[in-house]
Amino acid sequence: MFTNLESSKLLATELISKNTGYDKAEVALIPPFPFLHPVQQIIADSFLQLGAQDCSAYAEGARTGEVSASMLKSVHVQYVLIGHSERRLYCNESHDTLKMKINCALDEGLVAIYCFGENEEEFTSGQRFNVIEKQLATVFESLSNDELDHLILAYEPVWAIGTGKTATVDQAVEVHSFVRELLALKYGQDLAKSIRIIYGGSVKPNNAKELLAGLNIDGLLVGGASLNANDFSEIIQAVY
Repeated sequence: MFTNLESSKLLATELISKNTGYDKAEVALIPPFPFLHPVQQIIADSFLQLGAQDCSAYAEGARTGEVSASMLKSVHVQYVLIGHSERRLYCNESHDTLKMKINCALDEGLVAIYCFGENEEEFTSGQRFNVIEKQLATVFESLSNDELDHLILAYEPVWAIGTGKTATVDQAVEVHSFVRELLALKYGQDLAKSIRIIYGGSVKPNNAKELLAGLNIDGLLVGGASLNANDFSEIIQAVY
């Protein structure tokens, strides 16, 4: 919940200018709801794509304040974050609610970026894998093989979000490899290899390249560093 209309537009404009001709990865901006359409107009002919920070668990109806997946699609949103740790914590989003949101997003052809991860207590107590497996069960029970093309999994250790702490590459790889194994058990090796698992948690220009080199780390979910065009541009360039 940062930026205003002008700073959102400026950020998008600066990112395009700093990455002219960039074509090495999929890069999406995920601004707050009020700025989706203005930002989309700026990035329409660029390498940048558009994502939303959430969507409703319902297709439509008398649900004041909610934003549906079809509304997002109508302003050319391509990705939607679902289950971000802050929404789990502050909005008490349950696994059943998240499953409904995923289904709504996929029904509209959006790519769902499903976030999962453990908090500091779960990490230090050795419960991280149990917690993660439970969070992913929501996805596994609701999706068919064909729908996995529109799913990205985003590991975000809650203890590393906005804290300045970052999981080591080995810690991140350990979780990403665990998730890949779970996917293989459920869907088979070939399909499991095709599903992107990205990392989010205090991603910065000075650690992006090292993280991206980690086994089974297919991309990055950037938080605070994405608010600075120079920092975000450096992270994008780390893909080279």
